[in-house]
Amino acid sequence: MLHDLLTSLLGLEGDLVVKPIKASGSQSGDPDNYPSFELAPLALSRLSDSQVLSIKPLLHIAGLYSKVSTSVEAMLTSVPEPQPEPYHYTLADTIDSVVLEPYRDRICEIEGALLQHDGLLPVTYLVAQLRDQTVLLNFFSSLLDDARSVRGCVLLDLLWSRYNTLPDSSPIRAPLGFCLDALAELFFSMLSKWIAFGQVPMVADVFFIAPTSKDYSVVETESASSTAVEIHHHLVPKGIISPSLADKILLCGSAVRVLGLCNIVDDTSTNAENLSRLRQLNVLFDCTETGGFKM
Repeated sequence: MLHDLLTSLLGLEGDLVVKPIKASGSQSGDPDNYPSFELAPLALSRLSDSQVLSIKPLLHIAGLYSKVSTSVEAMLTSVPEPQPEPYHYTLADTIDSVVLEPYRDRICEIEGALLQHDGLLPVTYLVAQLRDQTVLLNFFSSLLDDARSVRGCVLLDLLWSRYNTLPDSSPIRAPLGFCLDALAELFFSMLSKWIAFGQVPMVADVFFIAPTSKDYSVVETESASSTAVEIHHHLVPKGIISPSLADKILLCGSAVRVLGLCNIVDDTSTNAENLSRLRQLNVLFDCTETGGFKM
């Protein structure tokens, strides 16, 4: 029984702990229908009501892990045309590294402790040892649900709003902070390419400055200096970029294109000259209006 409980905490079924059978296709698209766990009839026939009740918190944790890991795997393996969604992929990859991997390591540590005690530790010991992990899985399960309806760099706003509501002592702050850092690095990479070289991602619903054409397939290169661009206001991360600053950023990258500085070259002296000319454009930015945002 103990072996089945431990394997269920890693998202695997056993003889005594199983995933309930659901109608075909009922799990697709509905977060409430992700795999959960329950005791098999054989286990129920051998356990008292009090024992079943004590095991239910572990089944809840197993279901949470299964839901989060399934969501993460779906984001990492789905590849919409023409490229995967970079922000969602980055979020999923970071959650796997800072939430799921430490959780799996913790299960292995608990299993080692149980072996040292001949498996005689009570089920409540398992629940207590996984208290922080349960909090994390609950939070990131909800976060991934909400992330499905968010597009591109606006995902930063979702994470930032959640982060600001957490108390300093919360175990969620550190892993969520890693997620924020990873997405911010991706965002500023795109932002710097636009400001320095006038380049925009040729993928729909990713960056708030994008080609005006709805047909991204006609654009052959990322630089695409001749492609008309505009601000997609629904993709502006308002917690980072104010509407007026978004207009200035658009103007800056557009000026780079007009000046003919939109091509990255191997010549270091040419790149240095280009960047020197770009610094002359910093009058476009008034950082005080964004509450400390630095370009």
